[in-house]
Amino acid sequence: VPEAVRTAFQKSYADWTVTDLNKETDTETKVEVYSVDINKAGKMLELDFKPDGTLVKTLELRDNDWAPP
Repeated sequence: VPEAVRTAFQKSYADWTVTDLNKETDTETKVEVYSVDINKAGKMLELDFKPDGTLVKTLELRDNDWAPP
């Protein structure tokens, strides 16, 4: 994971728990992103960061949003 992504994550979400991390291509923008799933006190988010650390998407997840591959 690029240092810029780690730094951007730590600035706003240091007290959240990372549950999953993947490098993927965003289906909408076709841009390579680092997708980070996090949770805190029962709230789950998916964050997509560009390699330069720019946060490009935040999605709140619910239990029924998750499906195994």
